[in-house]
Amino acid sequence: MSFRQRFLKLAEENFFVPKLLNFMLFASWGCYFPFLSIFFRYVGYSQSEIGLLLSITPFIGSVSATFWTGLADRFHKHKLLLVGNMTVASVVLTTLSFAEHVPFGVTMAIMACFSFIRAPVNPLMDAAVLQMLGEHKQLYGRQRLFASISWGLCSFVSGIIVQRTSVHSIFYCFAFCAGAFVIIAAFTPLYRNTEAPVVSQSWKRIPAAASSRNLRMAADEIEDPDISEVIEEEQSTTAAPPKPVGRSEFFKSVRALVFNRAYMLLLFATYVFAGGMTVVVAFLFVYLQDEFGAESSLLGVSVVASILLELPLMFFGKTLLQKVGARRLIMVAFSVLSIRMVGYTFITAAWQAILIELMHGMTYSVLWIAGVDYANTVAPPNLKATSQGMFAASYSLGSGCGSILGGLVYQHFGAMALFRGEAVVCVVTLLVFAALSWFCSDDAVQKIDDDKAYARMGGDNDAEAESVIELTDVGAGSIEGRDLKSSGLEIESSPMSSTSFGDRSSNPRTSEGTV
Repeated sequence: MSFRQRFLKLAEENFFVPKLLNFMLFASWGCYFPFLSIFFRYVGYSQSEIGLLLSITPFIGSVSATFWTGLADRFHKHKLLLVGNMTVASVVLTTLSFAEHVPFGVTMAIMACFSFIRAPVNPLMDAAVLQMLGEHKQLYGRQRLFASISWGLCSFVSGIIVQRTSVHSIFYCFAFCAGAFVIIAAFTPLYRNTEAPVVSQSWKRIPAAASSRNLRMAADEIEDPDISEVIEEEQSTTAAPPKPVGRSEFFKSVRALVFNRAYMLLLFATYVFAGGMTVVVAFLFVYLQDEFGAESSLLGVSVVASILLELPLMFFGKTLLQKVGARRLIMVAFSVLSIRMVGYTFITAAWQAILIELMHGMTYSVLWIAGVDYANTVAPPNLKATSQGMFAASYSLGSGCGSILGGLVYQHFGAMALFRGEAVVCVVTLLVFAALSWFCSDDAVQKIDDDKAYARMGGDNDAEAESVIELTDVGAGSIEGRDLKSSGLEIESSPMSSTSFGDRSSNPRTSEGTV
């Protein structure tokens, strides 16, 4: 085996590509987003105007993310939209560096155009990572860990660059990192074909989710050289692209997803949580500069501090989902966020905010791990990207409301009222979520029934009907104490345990059965 072959094999076994793509994508976001409010303040906009500008991205994104991801699922153009939208969005955002020379309305138009085009990038990236992980979806957090690293690193570097040059440099740093991401994504196979290859008439059909690594392992175990040769040939053969999903089937799947009560509760919690996080992202730096005269380099250090706890949480995301469960993770996120908000109101110097930023990992990270996992699991087989898009859309919508309301409260009542008021909102939402989540677990059972019916109908094609449907969120054969074996269902479960908001067994069972 040549050095190149060994390197490629090692890279695939360690999922190097999803790590690299996450690193470069969030490097681009980290270069500009933490300092965007500082840039608008430099241009001369008020707190309410800054809140309005920052609300454009999430408001438009809440609609356009679902539109773009639905389009990608409908016509199987995920990679084209990911690369194309990121390229155009990079060009549009760079023009924002001239905002101080144009009217406020033009700045709003630029932000609106950028927001509409950029919206599907993150959910499409999450869908691509989950595709590349195959049956190892429980390792999603370890891939997202590199996004946290790049976010903190590039925010720190951008803070130093801004202090030594000007705030306009954030856009040029963004363009560089975004260009690197586009080049890597354009020449990388991000989405596997859903068609299941036929090895031989005398051998079982290989599951559609099987990766090339699995094929190589199968070839090593098969002593017949003819069979091994067939497997290698299947690896190098490009199957015909999957057919677009039928309109009636597509909208039937969308309807099932929308009427899933547990999924709707997740979107509600995400919406409120995003409003609180946006208050921090949009106005914390402005607050630190207004009240304490914080320098840009110190603001960059605070971003680095925010990812220190986030890194181990992302790495051990699988364990968190197994031991704690999605419902409790979301409750932890709301609890810590409320404490974090109150903490900002008691600091007496800018550097003290760094200590509070250490709690960031217990807020955003744990909610995102639980949300992405659950959104992927609850989605019908042909709506994986759409489910991620709706999850991202709810976060965007909450961010938009948080930006507008936060800006108005900041300008008229001050930072203290803003942070303490948001803490109260988080506590109330936590109590509502805890009460309602107990009544939504039955929808997870309905999801199993829907997948079973989908498999029996043949999915999108006959080959897919013979493939294994992986239910990643059902642990120990029960949901909220309901014994699934008593209902006649035999489930193949993965180590990831976060399907319902109910508690999970710490020793999930993996069976060889299929739905």
